[in-house]
Amino acid sequence: MKLIRNTATHRIYEYIYTHPGCTRREILTVFPPDTNPRKVGILLANLQKGQAIVNKGGATSAARWYPIETQVNAYHLHIATELMDELGNAHPAIRDVYLARRLQEIFGE
Repeated sequence: MKLIRNTATHRIYEYIYTHPGCTRREILTVFPPDTNPRKVGILLANLQKGQAIVNKGGATSAARWYPIETQVNAYHLHIATELMDELGNAHPAIRDVYLARRLQEIFGE
């Protein structure tokens, strides 16, 4: 999951990455005091759906958040990064076709 810097989602992910096992209450400390905890909860859910973080605790206040770290080959990571950048320029209606064509070019099929 590629995160845009200086967004609330990125701040949450960075906090979890540097403080594995943290709670939502702890994450809220990186935001202004008037921040709605529900908004942070929604962003946590989005990060979880995007497979960037995992809850290894329970529900609500018992939740403990950890980053999901995956090991990938540097070559494939480089290809994926380039393709993701290229996809940003492709029209949404043809992104799947564009990606399929680029994969055929890269892997010679």
